[in-house]
Amino acid sequence: MEAGPGGRLPDIAGPEVRSAGALARVRLKARGKRRLRVPLPLFGKGAAAYRAGYNCAPESNYGRITWAEWLSRRYGSRN
Repeated sequence: MEAGPGGRLPDIAGPEVRSAGALARVRLKARGKRRLRVPLPLFGKGAAAYRAGYNCAPESNYGRITWAEWLSRRYGSRN
């Protein structure tokens, strides 16, 4: 009988689930930079787990500040 992971801290997450590409776009805009983004295929079990969303914890919505809001506070608003 397997009890699962022991000694782990609870998962925490922000108020939204975003793709890596979306995070990069918002970060570049916040920094006032333009860069060519090239999507690269990622292979293996780890990449498959990310694609399946196993790195997300929407049920543990701990955070209240979105990625865009945090970047705006850190780098200022660039619209």
